Amino acid sequence: KRNARPLPPTAPYPAAPRGKGRALPQPEGLDPAPTVAQIPDLPHARRRTEDDPYAPLGVNVGSLRLTPYSETWAGYDSNAPRAATPKGSAFLREELGLGVQSNWNNHDLRGALRGAYTDYFQDRKSSRPEGSGKINARIDVTRDTTIEAEGRFNLDTQRPGSIELPSGGAKTVTDRPWTTSYGASLGAAQKYGRVTLGLRGSIDRVSYEDAKYSDGSTLALSRGDYTSFELRGRAAYEVHPGVTPFAEVFVDTRRHDSRIDASGYARNSKGAGGRIGSTFELTRTLTGEASVGYLDRRYDDSRLADLRGPTFDASLVWSASPLTTVTARARTTANETTVAGASGSIVRRGELEIGHALFRNFTVTGIAVYQDTSYRGAAAREKLYSVGLKGEYKFTRELSLKASYTHDDLRSNVGGGYKADVFMLGLRLQR
Repeated sequence: KRNARPLPPTAPYPAAPRGKGRALPQPEGLDPAPTVAQIPDLPHARRRTEDDPYAPLGVNVGSLRLTPYSETWAGYDSNAPRAATPKGSAFLREELGLGVQSNWNNHDLRGALRGAYTDYFQDRKSSRPEGSGKINARIDVTRDTTIEAEGRFNLDTQRPGSIELPSGGAKTVTDRPWTTSYGASLGAAQKYGRVTLGLRGSIDRVSYEDAKYSDGSTLALSRGDYTSFELRGRAAYEVHPGVTPFAEVFVDTRRHDSRIDASGYARNSKGAGGRIGSTFELTRTLTGEASVGYLDRRYDDSRLADLRGPTFDASLVWSASPLTTVTARARTTANETTVAGASGSIVRRGELEIGHALFRNFTVTGIAVYQDTSYRGAAAREKLYSVGLKGEYKFTRELSLKASYTHDDLRSNVGGGYKADVFMLGLRLQR
């Protein structure tokens, strides 16, 4: 129309300046252009919090991670020989160890090795080595089928004055003869839904070093060397994630190198037993395994009583709080013996450990141990009571300061008991 006023020309709206996180204000009634949509600010990335900032990083060798360490200790032992008549001595202890863990997508390999030597300055006869090692491998054949293998060894020494070694008069063992054991296991496990069936075979070798009497003669402990063969089956059912009850049975046979020992007994034997229990993983607060069972061992020599009795085994970890952890362990074993007339010994051991982190890099741990050893066929029994306190202050991932105190009290109804207090201070280096 001729009298209508023309609209003013619309000025072009400027684009949002580069680098800003929002668009410029728009005139009322107008929608923003598609190219002027708001660009949100990028959030700042947060660093992941480590579970343990003082844990060793290890050394990568191919697809394996190695975690070596060394511990150097100095201390004082009020009863170095662990005898009824104590003899105190200062000592120096060196321990070397190595952890192994694979970094594979499938399969798994892990292990731990350690060796130590304690040198007593005032009682050289009490100086002794010790060591242990275990390596486990798992091969994932399929999603539900695995093959598992294990190799292990242990090195320890026998205590002069123990029931296993003669004492008194000229026929008294004065040194610490070595005891070594090593073995291997091979087995397989198959899953059928929630059910898992497993079968494992093991072979173990135990050998003893000959001991020296105080008169210079030799006690042939090596006549007690033996080999053990075992077959073990296990069935487990996952009730729900974290709780898996199981049942386990085993049969084994032990064959000695010398069919007749120094006391004139035939100690070859056959054993059988079983146990029922469950594994736990309840909201990551309580984890572990507990079981009860029964074992029965019969000997070729009719004069040796059957070694039988109930068993209880457990390994439980309770995270009472982010700073406090309670660990409980229990174990029952049936061991060979050289005591005349005794078929063997049943050892029941229980441990309670409470650790508390006062700071992130400073942990204090209290330990209590009870062990009962009874000999079937002989009126001999030993009870061990042990309490201890240890602390560790971690300066860095690689260096920490450790200290400990332990009190041991062994009581025996046939003599050979002892008491000992051990104070230790050491440095740990790890990678």
